[in-house]
Amino acid sequence: GTSLPGATLWLLDDELQLVPRGVLGEIYLGGILPARGYEGRADLTAERFVPDPFGQGTRLYRTGDLGRLTDGDRIEFHGRRDRQVKLRGYRVEPAEVEAQLARLEGVRSVAVVARSIEGRGLTLVAYVVPDEARRGRLETLREELKRRVPEFLVPSVFQELDALPLTPSGKLDQRALPDPEVGSSPESGSLSPLEEVVAAAFEHVLGAQGLGRNAHFFHLGGHSLLATRLAARLRRVTGVELSLRRLFEGPTVREVAAGVKALLGAAARQPALLPQRRGPRSPLSFQQERLWFLDRFEPGTAAYTISAALELRGPLNRSALSRAFEDLLRRHESLRTRFVEEDGRALQVLEAPVSVRLGALEVDEGDLEARLEALAGATFDLERGPLWRTLLLRVAPDVHVFALALHHIVTDGWSMGVVVRELGEAYGAYASGQVPALPEPPIQYADYALWQRAWLGDGELDRQLAHWRKALAGVEPLELPTDRPRPAVRRHEGFRVRREVPPELGQELRELARSEGATLHMLLLAAYGVVLSRWSGQRDFAVGIPVANRTREETEGLVGYFVNTLALPMDLGGEELSWRELVARVRETTLAAYANQDLPFESLLEALQPPRDLARSPVFQVWFNLVNVPEQEVRFGDLKARALGAEADESRFDLSLYAFEQEEELLLDAVANADLFDRWRIEELLDQLLLALGEMVARPDAGLDELALVTSRASRLPDDRASLSEAWQGSVPER
Repeated sequence: GTSLPGATLWLLDDELQLVPRGVLGEIYLGGILPARGYEGRADLTAERFVPDPFGQGTRLYRTGDLGRLTDGDRIEFHGRRDRQVKLRGYRVEPAEVEAQLARLEGVRSVAVVARSIEGRGLTLVAYVVPDEARRGRLETLREELKRRVPEFLVPSVFQELDALPLTPSGKLDQRALPDPEVGSSPESGSLSPLEEVVAAAFEHVLGAQGLGRNAHFFHLGGHSLLATRLAARLRRVTGVELSLRRLFEGPTVREVAAGVKALLGAAARQPALLPQRRGPRSPLSFQQERLWFLDRFEPGTAAYTISAALELRGPLNRSALSRAFEDLLRRHESLRTRFVEEDGRALQVLEAPVSVRLGALEVDEGDLEARLEALAGATFDLERGPLWRTLLLRVAPDVHVFALALHHIVTDGWSMGVVVRELGEAYGAYASGQVPALPEPPIQYADYALWQRAWLGDGELDRQLAHWRKALAGVEPLELPTDRPRPAVRRHEGFRVRREVPPELGQELRELARSEGATLHMLLLAAYGVVLSRWSGQRDFAVGIPVANRTREETEGLVGYFVNTLALPMDLGGEELSWRELVARVRETTLAAYANQDLPFESLLEALQPPRDLARSPVFQVWFNLVNVPEQEVRFGDLKARALGAEADESRFDLSLYAFEQEEELLLDAVANADLFDRWRIEELLDQLLLALGEMVARPDAGLDELALVTSRASRLPDDRASLSEAWQGSVPER
């Protein structure tokens, strides 16, 4: 409804800012209104009556109710803020679940609350008062409720009560509810031995405990990267290779166990990954060969430098930090390699461990960012080495910044997490006078390179190559409209533009992904493809995506260059293609790509032999990456440590889109080639991408041709809008 006469209603966020129309906010009341129970209670009054950000000296009453503004300028009530809880990254309104349960046959009354259960953490519990016909038969409630609400809203525990405890005023007395009986969950019951093995693998990868047979991998926070880790874990403990497609199609403990059972007895396709017989010089992996070739082709570029920086607060033990870094170099041979060419063949050369003494450089806090940017832009000589550089900066007596830069040929994003974790553990041990207890790596990167060549050379490379030849047949370079002619030789200078996805839209995207049996990565990729298609006028093109390529558990704790590049074909052809159909198409394409992710991109280029063009990257010209690895807790003994951003604006492609997902936050980060694009054009592209995502969740069955990517940016274009309009019309198809 609307406000009472003489009163005002405001919908505000946590910063007391107005929320946009349609977005959930807390309801605040303004005006001269009586309120019972606050006289003589200054603390409670200050909490509930806050300064009015829109008035002069007046106050607003914080109701604790949630609502959103409809198109008809009415407030739509959405429950209480103080009952809202956060489970596995999702906001849950228990009253919504209660309302749906109360509609089920045989349910007289119900209360849904979030309770902490040992071994499971915060869990949704439903206390149900059934009628006589339903008494003792709550096991069917779960399946009935799943047809009404998303999986994450279904309580894990259902408990039967004779009556709900009430306060004297007739309201639910939550404190009087009994402790939940975990055995009363509809999914409880003894697991089979194989289900126990699978549940343990789920728990290992997801960091969960006490999972039952209906535990859903993706609803518990799993995604494509974690699915790869799960497959690797199951391969080690069961000896079978479960495909990612099979995991997507049957993602519960029960379904995965059934899939493993069906595969037991069949030989795993990959041979065992064991230490290899090798000397001080050994072949490169296929991934390393590509970077070696690029370095020969374009030496001295910082496009393949990866850096990390840590702020360390407290009394720093420089000797312990130096010894910890020495340990890191000793444990991981990849950090002690350089690369040479002999008889036309590239080889990696292992160097002996070295002594490291880290000296601190005094620096003002104002110069810190420039120092880190300079390190992130460092270049390396692959033949001379070393392929790492360190920087220890003293910002204040008890504030230091330790930064490390590595060439991509010896590391990747996953490896940098290993580096930071092991460095912190070793420092903590040495600083306290102990010896680090880190286990030795089961293999080294050079072992992996030899294993990779032996495995792919035994027919597997040809099998996967056949898939990619077919998938990429007919794909043409993507021609986006540019602001300047493409230079004859591609450079890597770029710039960055960022947009935040509204939290409500992010939540709706995750819910849509679950309902479609897809991932957030697949939905974002589908919307990205639609915008790229509109801008280019092309229906068939390729988008580059990375895969961690750590399909073996032996590689999880290893530093090295494992990541592979996949050229994912985007097919937007067909009459009246809907969003839902496009997501299904992208899902199938992505799963097929994951099943053939071991073929090195270098081998694909060698087989396809695309026309050499110094002005653009081969096969694909745009990039997409969803970064959803949980933020790593950095531990450095008694020091307070936190990671610092050291982002470089190098652009390896025409356009790269990065999506960063942390908890409920979702950020879109575009890095564009500065030789091709102006900032306003990339800002417009991101604005249109947000519009496309909103349309996807609002009308998933609508045809893509109905999408109108019209933003308000037209009023914010540069002054020479007329010439820009002419240039625009001349650079895109007439439609």
